[in-house]
Amino acid sequence: MKELTPYLKKQDLVVSVDMYVPSAWTAHYGREEVGEVVDYVMIMAYDEHWSTSPDSGSVASIAFVERGITKTLEEVPKEKTVLGLPFYTRRWTEELVDGAIKVKSKAYGMDSGYNVMTEKGVEFVWLDDIKQYYGEYEEDGLTYKMWLEEERSIEEKVKLLEKYGLAGTAGWQIGLENDATWDVLEAYLK
Repeated sequence: MKELTPYLKKQDLVVSVDMYVPSAWTAHYGREEVGEVVDYVMIMAYDEHWSTSPDSGSVASIAFVERGITKTLEEVPKEKTVLGLPFYTRRWTEELVDGAIKVKSKAYGMDSGYNVMTEKGVEFVWLDDIKQYYGEYEEDGLTYKMWLEEERSIEEKVKLLEKYGLAGTAGWQIGLENDATWDVLEAYLK
């Protein structure tokens, strides 16, 4: 980045780098050094439970997101820190195999995730501790679970922008969000 950024700046480009939330396995990223060179560092504040995670769980619980922000701010100034939001969710399938629960997941956009669960009669319940809706159902010996990302959960994450004075927000992946998400972002990012 130290070598590339000057060339990009000569072309009047804004330079940003996406990085996972700070953890032991991302310590080698050199956030502090990169943050000195680029215009923005975007925290990928999602994949708390990733596609091949051994356990079912939220893509981005509020505690995970806030911890990602505070840890990043130890290395990168708030004026250069952008919060990456998940515009997707995962439906987890749990199966008991030889006495152990095996999990797999499939990613969905906000509306399609909601629809795939409610078509099975799921009524989502708001979990205030993680700031997301949760729902599950059983079928053919399998348990299906979802921690839903939608406009209310996104709003809870966006509230952290003001709390920490962050530079802005980004989303993964455009096209997976529902229309109401844009209303939330517009209201908070004026």
